[in-house]
Amino acid sequence: MAVCRFLLLLLLIHTATDVQAAKPASAYFSICRRSNPDISSCIKDSLEALRPRLIEGIPDLDIVPMDPLNIPRLEYKEENENFKMKQVLTNLTIHGIRDTKLLDVRMDLSTLTLDMDITTPSMVFNADYEMDGRILLVPLNGKGDCVLNFTDVTTTCRTVFKVVNRAGEEFLDVEDIKWTIGAGNCHVHFNNLFGGDKILGDTTNSFLNENWREVFKTYRYLPEEAFGVLFKDLTNKVLKHFPYKDLFPEGVLWPRFRFRLTACRNCAPVVLTPCVCVCVSVRSLKPLSCVPADLFHICNRNDPQLNNCVKEAIEQLRPKLKSGIPQLKMPSVDPMFIPKVSLVQGSGPVSIDSTFTDIYVTGITNFDIKQVTVDLDNYRVDLQMALPYLYLNSDYTIQGRILVLPISGSGDSWSNYTVVTGTGSLIGHKESRDGKDYMKLDQFKFSVDVAHADIHLNNLFNGNKELGDAMNRFMRSNWEAVFKEMKPVVDEAITSILTDIARKVFDRFSLAELFPVG
Repeated sequence: MAVCRFLLLLLLIHTATDVQAAKPASAYFSICRRSNPDISSCIKDSLEALRPRLIEGIPDLDIVPMDPLNIPRLEYKEENENFKMKQVLTNLTIHGIRDTKLLDVRMDLSTLTLDMDITTPSMVFNADYEMDGRILLVPLNGKGDCVLNFTDVTTTCRTVFKVVNRAGEEFLDVEDIKWTIGAGNCHVHFNNLFGGDKILGDTTNSFLNENWREVFKTYRYLPEEAFGVLFKDLTNKVLKHFPYKDLFPEGVLWPRFRFRLTACRNCAPVVLTPCVCVCVSVRSLKPLSCVPADLFHICNRNDPQLNNCVKEAIEQLRPKLKSGIPQLKMPSVDPMFIPKVSLVQGSGPVSIDSTFTDIYVTGITNFDIKQVTVDLDNYRVDLQMALPYLYLNSDYTIQGRILVLPISGSGDSWSNYTVVTGTGSLIGHKESRDGKDYMKLDQFKFSVDVAHADIHLNNLFNGNKELGDAMNRFMRSNWEAVFKEMKPVVDEAITSILTDIARKVFDRFSLAELFPVG
């Protein structure tokens, strides 16, 4: 069992107090009501607006400047089969956080869970170091200064909150935070390795950079845990100043009103002046459009080209799916989050019991609709579509056998499917509500095929690198057999996405609105 002990001494963090900020929460960021149907976008906008102030520091909230970020001391110790390291970094300075971009935010207030996708072009770590251990098979020891440069950094962050009571009021507090960091490239340099032996030091630095992917995979837990501890503290510093009800007020957003000034005749005066009597005629406006034509082209039920019309309407909806559709309470579906898919295959060349969790699916909005067949009499829609690629990353657990080889492990995984084609059937029935007929979705079956699949599972065989690399190479060479058995996971992922889209459209709009007669 790997032993990891992490200690982050942040002298930059002041002693926490429970004193609320002198200014209200709205002075720092936009307030998002709990009833907001697009609360995720609201939170994203609020965080983006707050980011420049975080970079410079917010003394009112005890937040020091974030770029450059100074960490006086960081200690790290871990040991497993491929990695043994005891390291101390002092005078650590991190540059590049100011260029961070928030790609997506997903907030679930029912579980108090916040997911964020983040990208940073470059992050540079400068520090003094002292270390002793090994990475892969290479011994490492030395004391001096170092530079670590990470480019095209991608991060997913999941934060779980809890409600705590302080002085009779409810506050949010971070219960758990998990960072998962990837990099497009990594370059490291440690000066004065092996007591200043230049040949050994240069050789070791060259080895580390030539094998940076394996080094980063092993070493990534250092920045992940460092940022986890740091941002948990940062978030709690902000949250301790503002009650839950101030950050996320209850109630609905007030509708907008139109006002009309008229002479007072048959209405009650509401404002009196020496000259005129003002009457207010109030007409509520819907906060969000609920007209189907605002989202896509409307197809006449009797149109002889109904199938082509629906095909064009779906294509017209595609860019809105990428950005999200507040009118349908639908966040962006690209990337799409799927909590869990389980697969049990007990016979055949592939016999596995696997579970995939925290699945993120990218590429779904690049679809090209090839054909649509609409049968309104039987409440059925059949479609054929194509995708240039589909990318999934997730956590996994797996146990079983692939062809002649046993397989077992748990960790993170990714899979890339290219030239994806699929067929689906949407089947429903008529349901009447408030005097209108709707199509109630019963099932959405979808099946895919691919021209190629590349599947990679990290941490196979309890982290045994040689066995894990061999199995991943074997799966790449025999991708067709592997995909045949993994296909239910991909089918389920796409089906979940399309079902959610279809259900929100058909639940929101009546058949007369979607397919008018005449």
